Amino acid sequence: MSQEMTGRSSPLVSIVIPTYNRFGLLRECIESALAQKYANFEVIVVDDGSTDETPQLCQSFGSRIRYFRKPNGGAASALNYGIRQMEGRWFKWLSSDDLLEPNALDALVRAAEEGRAEVAYGDFLRIDSSGREIGLYRSRGFRTQDDFVVELWYHFVGSAGAALISRDCFGRVGLFDESIRYGEDYDWWLRAALIHGIRFVHAPVTVARYRVHPGQISMSKAAAIPTLRAEIRSSVARKLAGGGTEPSLVSHYASVTRRYRRVFGPALGTLKLLSGAPGFSLAGFWVGKLAPAWASRFYWAFNPPVTS
Repeated sequence: MSQEMTGRSSPLVSIVIPTYNRFGLLRECIESALAQKYANFEVIVVDDGSTDETPQLCQSFGSRIRYFRKPNGGAASALNYGIRQMEGRWFKWLSSDDLLEPNALDALVRAAEEGRAEVAYGDFLRIDSSGREIGLYRSRGFRTQDDFVVELWYHFVGSAGAALISRDCFGRVGLFDESIRYGEDYDWWLRAALIHGIRFVHAPVTVARYRVHPGQISMSKAAAIPTLRAEIRSSVARKLAGGGTEPSLVSHYASVTRRYRRVFGPALGTLKLLSGAPGFSLAGFWVGKLAPAWASRFYWAFNPPVTS
């Protein structure tokens, strides 16, 4: 399992694979985890009550993995079970239909340690059910924590399967919400970044292969994703504004909201007035270049996590 990695010590990383009836894809997933170039890791497979040949497959790996079986309770339940069993300093979630690139752990641990962050996230390739590449998802890096949180609130910034989380975070943020059947990763990221100020860092490296196939939960829930995310944002907003939240944090984000409204509201009105003026097409070019960054700030300004 261990291979040479020079230049620094290697904290133990726990790769947790929650699975339910993924016999046809699970072997390749586990083998990708075991093929890591990183020097110090363990692989934990949590069988969430599978009714196929998953137990026999996992047992065939012997002592190379740690295998646990539990009654079916959903992805969040299986992840939390794995977190309670892990021995590592770092937690790596790997869905049982996805694959890790051989350099994944090394790149993510290096990024987290060099960036002094508690969560590192990387890029990932989208593949189809046969493993054919569909395209690269390149995650964004952010200059400040505020910029990251604004973008996270407005739109999910990556995949939890491409992220590495310090075990200490779970003591502060809590585990995954088992009442959420889909989107538990988005809920956790929002709670971590917005309520608890956990710092995230981007590793500009492809660390995983995210499989898109008819049987995955996100495909079956695709039409409901906007509603699910809105519900998660509402839930996190209530927690943020609740008694357990530090007042300074609420005040900070309320101030950010007022500032964006004050700056971008007049700017939008001015652009509308100038739309018929000579030379506006040139101005429109620059507006187009800035639009992606502005869009998230507009969204934040009129959909804030707190209102007072």
